[in-house]
Amino acid sequence: MKRLLKIVAIGLILIVIVLAGLALFGLRKIKYFPDVDVPVESIDIDQDVMMGHIQKIVSFGNRLPGTGGDAAARSYILQQFKQYGLMTAEPESYEVPMYYPKNWRLTLSDPARGEILEVPCFYMPFSASTADAGVTAPLVYVGDGERLDDLDVAGKIAAYDMVFKPKGLKLYSKLLFMYDPDQTLDSSARVVRPKLEFEYEMFAKLKAAGAVGMVGLLGGLQWDSDHYYPQMSFGREKSIPGIWVRPSYCDAVRQAAQKKDVKATMVVTSSIGTGTSANIYAILPGQINEYYLVFGQHDTYFDGAMQDASGVAVVLALAQHFSQTDRPLKRGVIFMTLSHVNGRIGEMAFIEMHRKDLLAKTALVVAVEHLGRELDPQPDLSFKVSQRPSFRMMFTALNRNLNAIVKSSIIKLDYRRSVIIPQWMVEKITGKARGISAEFHEIGLPVVGFMSNPPYMFFPQDTPATVAADQLVPTATLMASILRAADETTWQDLRN
Repeated sequence: MKRLLKIVAIGLILIVIVLAGLALFGLRKIKYFPDVDVPVESIDIDQDVMMGHIQKIVSFGNRLPGTGGDAAARSYILQQFKQYGLMTAEPESYEVPMYYPKNWRLTLSDPARGEILEVPCFYMPFSASTADAGVTAPLVYVGDGERLDDLDVAGKIAAYDMVFKPKGLKLYSKLLFMYDPDQTLDSSARVVRPKLEFEYEMFAKLKAAGAVGMVGLLGGLQWDSDHYYPQMSFGREKSIPGIWVRPSYCDAVRQAAQKKDVKATMVVTSSIGTGTSANIYAILPGQINEYYLVFGQHDTYFDGAMQDASGVAVVLALAQHFSQTDRPLKRGVIFMTLSHVNGRIGEMAFIEMHRKDLLAKTALVVAVEHLGRELDPQPDLSFKVSQRPSFRMMFTALNRNLNAIVKSSIIKLDYRRSVIIPQWMVEKITGKARGISAEFHEIGLPVVGFMSNPPYMFFPQDTPATVAADQLVPTATLMASILRAADETTWQDLRN
């Protein structure tokens, strides 16, 4: 009953927020932005060149901020900017939190039956370190934590179900401009995504209840993996050790927790420190003293082809195109890549360093990240992606003229499976704007933030095969066309 009342309350709150948002938008009609005549900017850069950038960046391996892979990617991007003849700035460095895992293991023992089960697992980033021998304690299963108050978890290792949720495309189609002429987005409803913040919600509950370890069960994942490195982990330490368990072993853990006298031994040895990453940027001067900021993120977990070598490839294509075109933009362009997955440190560092100079002259921010293919869930939990691009979101400022440009560009270029989502709405509903454009939106700059978020973006399954390769050139063309149309729009009209 308590849970039902909570669900009803949350539902009523969301309805009130949505209705309030609609009232505030009023005549702006967020689903029906006006049509405007927009140009199509031809990009003379082919798919193979862009995939070459992705494969090169992926070859550097793990690009977590502060690692050698991160440094190699930054060096490669800077080299490309120089080859295009751009005015490159010195890399602007900053400290980043780093997590150094050494060993991790989960063993379940049932002395009454003489059974021992070694459970394949993966460490939770930034969780507490154990002694080399680990921590041994009774195992308790707490489900999704809703009834945690009724359970005794003090001094125990708690196994919980990670929450997964489907994408709410029906809400998008009712409220927002969605371009899906073939009505293919219904298939996306089969795909579920982890609720990123749930890891820390459970950590807070288990810590308060006195648990000595946490085991996240990825039973809702639609392929069999435990190598999960969620963005929410970066820089946020957890004071108890934690590990992830893959779907194929979740039932075994749940069943073991129901048996009397079963104990778990968890080993997570690690250390936490700091490293250095940097923002890489270059400037293409314009004819007037105003700029566009066009950027992506160069860091990631694992090899990160889609997240986010694909975004970097689009940024590099735009840098090459606009530095070589015989129709230069009136405004200058700042091309940049940054470290994002460490808690948005790269964005915040650039804002702190340039809020009063470059950003004070920035007419529009264009961010590109995650150009992936849609997950195709399989009954046997094998990993497979479809030939379709994953659902694409355009996070924009609350600006009628800018949204008209984005909408009309999407239609004219037939850029399917995409939706325009005002960042204002996201911020009001979730409390935080989304994507790498979020921090720039929050300081009042007009933004267009391109992003898809297929669920494999936090897993090693994100390889060049997951990149929507046939969409690289169309995406670069779309962004270039938006910039060209913005170039014919006044500073004031990009803000009103």
